[in-house]
Amino acid sequence: AGGLFGSISISSMGSANVHVTHAGLSSVSIDGARYMGGLVGYSDVGEHSNAAIDIRESSFEGSVALGCADNSAIGGVMGALAADMNGTNSVAVSGTGVKATIGSATPCATPPSTMSVGGLIGEGYGDEYDGAVNISAKDNFIIGSILVPNGQTSSIGYLVGAEKIGTSSTLIDNYYYGSTGDAAVVGIGSMSQAEWNAGMVSGNFLSYNNFRNDNGGKLTATGTLDYRWTQKSVVNGTNVYANGILEIGRAS
Repeated sequence: AGGLFGSISISSMGSANVHVTHAGLSSVSIDGARYMGGLVGYSDVGEHSNAAIDIRESSFEGSVALGCADNSAIGGVMGALAADMNGTNSVAVSGTGVKATIGSATPCATPPSTMSVGGLIGEGYGDEYDGAVNISAKDNFIIGSILVPNGQTSSIGYLVGAEKIGTSSTLIDNYYYGSTGDAAVVGIGSMSQAEWNAGMVSGNFLSYNNFRNDNGGKLTATGTLDYRWTQKSVVNGTNVYANGILEIGRAS
């Protein structure tokens, strides 16, 4: 389920290019599916196929409900991307704002075995036989809450919930402004805090200048804190950090 596209599926030996520019959705609630995203629910490519999805200068404001099916994935922009054998599925998200509640602290009636929850993208999943998923995110801004029930097995990231087999990513100049009790403390939920804070290169992972505020909403800024972010860095005092948490800071 998605605000613009429920699914983008390419059969074997197929190809597609999808461009979304200046799309804006407000007061929208996404619910009732295994894969859910503010703009796109799910994208899948078959064997020897490829898809390229480009989302830029768009916005989503509303909510994305908790996915209660096993192995569900939800995100502020896209729920999940997958690629079968020798397929390539790519998404690039840039200059896009999300202002939403993603997930819920209320348990599912039947808790799923696991779930992936991300501020931008729920998860990427390739195939063990050379299926590839590529995620690029740059200059995006997310405001809201990313929530899962206590005790729920999950991967939670303020940018990407989980990067599974065959997934690579480039994440640059993204910012997340969360809330007290928020579950997302690293940019990619399938990474440890130390791996995320190290940034730069770790396997197929390139990341820098990505930030979240500390729990409790301690970030201060001059003027209105909008959810369309265009600056290149966030300054805490006189220091510019790679990936990390801001205790008290200002937009620069």
